Amino acid sequence: MYYKEILGREASIDGIVYSFKIAGISAILSILIGIFMCYILINTGRNGLINAIVKLPIIVPHTIVALMIIKCNVTEWTLSEDIISS
Repeated sequence: MYYKEILGREASIDGIVYSFKIAGISAILSILIGIFMCYILINTGRNGLINAIVKLPIIVPHTIVALMIIKCNVTEWTLSEDIISS
């Protein structure tokens, strides 16, 4: 099997170990940033600029999907045409 040949190379093992290190660091940073963002959301209340900035990554993907659905269902429509005409 070619798995034995690939995993037998030292460069392949080094690459796999490096990938796990990067994944671990990424996971730890994501957890720490998430805890910090939760702390900010809890302590700043419902209104405020910081609260809006923290919620922005939750809102933007839904907006992009909505625009994509509109674009797929409506012929000859672009967002730039609407912006220019207004």
